[in-house]
Amino acid sequence: MKYYKEDSSKIEIIPREEPVYFGEQGYIYKLDENKCIKKYIDGMPTIKPEIFKIYKELSLEGYSRLHDLLYKDPELQKVGAYISDWYKKDGNNILFMPVEYTIENLNILYNSIKILSENGVLVKDLIPQNIILGRD
Repeated sequence: MKYYKEDSSKIEIIPREEPVYFGEQGYIYKLDENKCIKKYIDGMPTIKPEIFKIYKELSLEGYSRLHDLLYKDPELQKVGAYISDWYKKDGNNILFMPVEYTIENLNILYNSIKILSENGVLVKDLIPQNIILGRD
């Protein structure tokens, strides 16, 4: 996978394995133990650079930490992917966790959505497949 960073420098990314997740808009590949890349499917909507910047700067509790927005072209016109933190499954079934655990995670999620809304960001893909509840 060849991309361009925001400074127009070229970067080649070679995932270690097949995609670990496939969604409507793209694939998630694990890069190492701490990072992954979301590669958008050609023709599908992508994250807007200005939204990526807001999301990254806010560094919201309970949201994945973003690293680099990657473009398909050196003119930085077409977003192709982004790199973020990789989160391991902790194996906990929310149905068997204490009620406080669930409430705390839902409050973190609510507060983050509220902050995004206050910054003019509409969260359109808040679906169960995109939510990871965990101790960290």
